Amino acid sequence: MPKRIETTVTAGRNGGIHDTKSYKKACNWLDTHTFTNAQLWHLVLTPHKDKTLGTPTRNDFETALDRLAEKLRDAGMPTEYKAAYEQCPTKGFHRHCFLLIDASKHKPAAVLRWKENGWLVDMLKGFKLGFYLARPQGDIHLTRKGKSKKYAYVPKTPGPMLDDCKVWVSYIYKCRTKEDVAAPIYSSSRKRATAKQPSTIKETTQ
Repeated sequence: MPKRIETTVTAGRNGGIHDTKSYKKACNWLDTHTFTNAQLWHLVLTPHKDKTLGTPTRNDFETALDRLAEKLRDAGMPTEYKAAYEQCPTKGFHRHCFLLIDASKHKPAAVLRWKENGWLVDMLKGFKLGFYLARPQGDIHLTRKGKSKKYAYVPKTPGPMLDDCKVWVSYIYKCRTKEDVAAPIYSSSRKRATAKQPSTIKETTQ
């Protein structure tokens, strides 16, 4: 029997870890990243509130995430991701995406923001999608003034901050809201991003 893994995020009503193998890969992903200034963002893609646009398909979710990753890379921010589909009564069919971005030269917030008629809002609308950013909840990620940040810094060295990042990313591997989702549920960018890497990374399941 595989050793049971539990985090404070997946405990209780979230039902524990749904896919231990994928979660371990995500932890290793954070442990071994090579970015100079790594930021971890949690983007949630949902059906657009304007129902006249129609219902997004899996292809819409996948292509939209690829477009976003390409936008960030083309702007000089190497980007990798882990993602998972979920189905729930309130959000419907949606997708959680954890983006690991090298922010050493540019600020991801210039792209990852809600702005009426902004690039991200309009691009996602074209795929019948909306979005919101889920902030890290751990106090260790607060600013010096105690304010909440939209992302978590991911250090290269072991310690409390890296540990909390691994707890945060465990959210997409929870059991809750996975039971009605057909495989494949989990996916990731195919290989490591580098500053010289062209924007041709495709998605693979795991």
